[in-house]
Amino acid sequence: MKMKIYHWFPLFFCVLQCIAADPVQFELNTFATPAELQKCTAKEGAAISADTFLINGSHSAKLHFPVSDQWPGLIITAEQMPTTDWQDYDYLVLDVYNPTDYPIELRMQVRFKDPYGQLRKSDLFNLNSGINQCRFYLTDDIRMFPIEEAHLYLHKPQSPLDLYLANWRLVTRDFADKQRELQLAASELRYPANSMRAPQEVIDVRNEYAKMITAIRQTAQEAQTTEELLPALRQARQLAADPDLGKLGIIANQYSAEENRDLGSGSEVSTRWSNSIDRIYRTERLLPDYDREDNIIKLAQNEAEANQLLLFSLKDLTDVSVELAGDLKDGNGNLFPATAIKVMPVGYVNTRQPDYYTPYAGWTPDPLLNYLDHFDLPQLTWQPIWVEAAAAAEQTPGLYVGELRIRANELQSPIKVPLQVLVWNFRLPSTNSLPLAIASIFERSWFKTFYGGKDPAVSGAEFDRYLRGELTEQQLSADARQLVEMMKRYETEIRSCRIPIDLIYRPYPISERELEQRIAEGNTNICLFFISQFSELNRSLEWLKQLKPIIDQHDCWDRVYVYGFDEVPTGQIAEVREAMGKLKAAYPKLRLMTTAIDYSFGLDTQMDDAIDIWVPLTTRYIQFYDAVEAARKRGKEVWYYVCLVPQPPSANWLLESPATGTRLLTGFMAEKLHTQGFLHYSIVRWNTFRDQTDAAGKVVRQPTDWSDYIQGGPLTNQDGKGYGDVNGDGFLLYPGVDGPVPSQRLKLVRDGLEDYEYLQLLKYVLREAETRRIQLTKAQITQIQDLLDIKNHLVANDWDYTRNGAELMQLRNKIGEILNEIGDNTKIKW
Repeated sequence: MKMKIYHWFPLFFCVLQCIAADPVQFELNTFATPAELQKCTAKEGAAISADTFLINGSHSAKLHFPVSDQWPGLIITAEQMPTTDWQDYDYLVLDVYNPTDYPIELRMQVRFKDPYGQLRKSDLFNLNSGINQCRFYLTDDIRMFPIEEAHLYLHKPQSPLDLYLANWRLVTRDFADKQRELQLAASELRYPANSMRAPQEVIDVRNEYAKMITAIRQTAQEAQTTEELLPALRQARQLAADPDLGKLGIIANQYSAEENRDLGSGSEVSTRWSNSIDRIYRTERLLPDYDREDNIIKLAQNEAEANQLLLFSLKDLTDVSVELAGDLKDGNGNLFPATAIKVMPVGYVNTRQPDYYTPYAGWTPDPLLNYLDHFDLPQLTWQPIWVEAAAAAEQTPGLYVGELRIRANELQSPIKVPLQVLVWNFRLPSTNSLPLAIASIFERSWFKTFYGGKDPAVSGAEFDRYLRGELTEQQLSADARQLVEMMKRYETEIRSCRIPIDLIYRPYPISERELEQRIAEGNTNICLFFISQFSELNRSLEWLKQLKPIIDQHDCWDRVYVYGFDEVPTGQIAEVREAMGKLKAAYPKLRLMTTAIDYSFGLDTQMDDAIDIWVPLTTRYIQFYDAVEAARKRGKEVWYYVCLVPQPPSANWLLESPATGTRLLTGFMAEKLHTQGFLHYSIVRWNTFRDQTDAAGKVVRQPTDWSDYIQGGPLTNQDGKGYGDVNGDGFLLYPGVDGPVPSQRLKLVRDGLEDYEYLQLLKYVLREAETRRIQLTKAQITQIQDLLDIKNHLVANDWDYTRNGAELMQLRNKIGEILNEIGDNTKIKW
């Protein structure tokens, strides 16, 4: 058995040329000598020349920008760079002196090449008068793909000006952050299982991998400088992308299963439990470590939670089914009904390498195949089964025991697997404590999957009119009513995961029928409509005039909002201020929300009288947290959001995003970072980019709606490609032939919202104890205070969080146990 073995320590000396500093730096261009300036290419009329001006003690170069309707600046190509291997570094840093008395917007761009073509990433820096330091964050794709060019430029300067440049350099994070990065990478490297029956060659390879992983973990704990961490980080990335590790795990499990079978403690089919967070790959990745806690599904009243039952067979199995053998019972004869338990095979989508770096692309677990009752299981392949329990609000607390039965054509009798569900003695509220603005976009093109990729023109047009309130359901044709019925199925599935139905990009005013429906459903945030530009102001004022009577009737101004100016750049802030300001002046009680890019959150742009809710990206929320807190002191709300970005490993909903991060975003991370709400632009947008041939015969990538509903399984016909060529973006449900097919990511979002409720209940109990309305022991109060202090090893920010599902579940279960312990207190109103 031949496998790759890495010898990485010499890599430090032959690849990493750096000065001895912490953080580590590497000079890309000093701009201090004629030889360095010759490496720069001016463009669009710009000119670069040597200068005697000193920036932080270093010589600089003067970059002159002419008046232009283009993007004058400079370029450094790969051939002129001392290195195009940037994977050790985290920032591209430049010192710039602005001699003017006004701010200047400088843009920095990096171009690189992934397997599918040239890509580019840009950032904008607002240069104040004097010396500025621009820090361009290097995402994993920039770091891991070959660099082609680096650009500095201005956008259409209106007057000639000069900037002074010095020390364009690559820089790492500081030692503490870099050490944490290695610790997280090391935590994702699992030791291959061992088996005494395996051939010596396999054992030797396994031991060699184990030795490397141990060395990486030891470096993560014992290193004293950043330089010591960098080669270990390189090897950790290599191992994370190594498919041989997954194969080694399968081989080891095969020999262990054979050993157990021959000793009489197992059969041809082995099973084990795993939590609902960790992704289980069929053969390509090692399994997460086993945790006995995964044997029991633990949940509160009015909560849903799942575990995964993993199947592994030494021979091919056909027509496999996993079924629940009736209701579960506790020791007192109480029932947990079988109807409250879902058993679904986990399906796989065949992802391809996206336009951002990921160590793995291929069959990835995500859809929960609620339509698949029977499937085939190839030998030496892991297959997870999603087992989900939903406890009713009045479910009697206790431990319920039942049984799952596995059948296949090749099995003489069913394999019986015990199933245990523990219902704790406290109840979650039905309304989320964390405000949400998550869009469910039901557009006409959304239904192409049900019409063979064609636009359902007639019924789709009727459906559009129904959404606008122009037609009632009774006025629709049978075809259009079928679409409405399908939409309702999706809405039911979405609401069952605690996500209220909303639409932030509503291009028309919400209908009276829908507004009353959302109010009745308990939505705390209902978008009335979307305004994208100032020219829509008069129309928006007219819509508000129409909606005002019903809002007044329900006295729900605190539950409705208008969303506007989605991610508009700083150059359009004046337009935002004028339009939103006039809306606010006309309707002072109306809440106005935006993702417009203003990291003073209204302070520097005089928008405190216009915007109520600011929503930056998670990365910017953290970067500008002082401004976030200042905005809150001025009475503003500040939420956060994710979309196509941030890319893995930052927390997001993408298929490659660590699953723990997906759950943390709406749970413990939301509490830790003190966000006041969460926004996402869509959970049912089935649209991606596909290669198409244009009129000139050129192949171009075009936005394209999905044309097929999900079929087959466990390996499905889907590739998981979402909007913008990003795997998983824009959807948390798959289109099924009869309705919604949920995803594991959807369940993670739900579970995060429920984790957030656990924390709110803890805070409620602590407040009741502090005001002496209930009695708790000193030990209980201390334990609650400790649990509310979410430790940095679990989550510190959007990239520094545990990748270990068991660690997240341990905190959640500790909270559940203390709430269960005090659940009998009759003075507590759950």
